[in-house]
Formats: sequence, C-alpha cells, structure tokens
Amino acid sequence: MKKKIWIVIGLVAFLIILWCGYELYKYYNPDGSFVVGQPLESTDMYIENLSFTVKGKSIFGYSSEASEKLFDKASDVLDGANEIRSKILEEYAAPMHVNIVVNVNSEKIKVLFEGIGTEKSNGNEEIIHIEKEFPRMP
Repeated sequence: MKKKIWIVIGLVAFLIILWCGYELYKYYNPDGSFVVGQPLESTDMYIENLSFTVKGKSIFGYSSEASEKLFDKASDVLDGANEIRSKILEEYAAPMHVNIVVNVNSEKIKVLFEGIGTEKSNGNEEIIHIEKEFPRMP
C-alpha cells in the first residue's frame, strides 16, 4: 500500500513540475501582434492607425523583458508605417478614407495602405495604394 502512495505522490509531483515548466516557458515567450485601430471621430479625414500589442500566454502574464524585445523588433514596422501615414497626410486632403491591411507570413510582413484621397496639389480624387515589406520578426 505504501508503494502505491509513493508512486501516486511521485506522479503528481512530476506533473506539477511539468506544468510549472510549461507556464515558465509561456511567461517568457508571449505572443505579439499588430493591431489596426480606427480613428475615434468620424470625419472626412479617415486614416487607420497601426499599433503593436503583447498578449501573455501564461496564467501569470508575461515578463517585461520579453515584451520589450517584441516591441523592439516591431518598432521597425511601426516606424515605417508611421512614415507612410505621415506622407499620405502631407499629400492628401479631405475627403480621404484610408485603411491599413497587415499580412504576416513566414518570410516577411507586408503593410498595405489603400483607399481614396484628394490630392492637395490639384484637388483630384485618387486611389491610394502603398505597400511596404519588412523582414519577418524572429
């Protein structure tokens, strides 16, 4: 009888150690993703915003070091998208409606700005289609 109890205690301890190791792995390896946000007000000047978010997989959340690494890797994409957004705002006026599409695959990240805007120089309405590729974050 004592042997069975020790086997059960050993098995439970082994499972608890495995679970703690898995939670520790998830704590130091959170998920990061790009989020497209819509402007708060509805006006004729409509252009979406791109941001980055970190989601913890562990029940304990995620480590700040791991989230900082993810944000550092995503900063190139965010900076590039903000440059394109600024360029669009410089060249086009209202009415303007621009959406952002982010496509992440195994090799690269594509950020696509597409919509319609009124060109400031001549007042003609034009189709906006700007795509930029970035290397995939490891």
